[in-house]
Amino acid sequence: IRTCPEDTRLNYHYKSIDDGIMAYLSEDDEGSPERLYRTIDCTKVPKLGRKYIAKELSKDYRDHFEKSFAAAV
Repeated sequence: IRTCPEDTRLNYHYKSIDDGIMAYLSEDDEGSPERLYRTIDCTKVPKLGRKYIAKELSKDYRDHFEKSFAAAV
């Protein structure tokens, strides 16, 4: 378990399944009860390009995770 420093926290919430083939994403402004939801479902994308498409669609969230994980203690 790692704790993210306050200054690197963003209001992203996500769950990624099977290398991002399915992903559930949400984003909210601090203190706001409203959230923007997005689902990525690449299960019907041909297998040849599935992982590439999934990674491109979830790039912002994956980048956030990598940055936050590296900064966490």
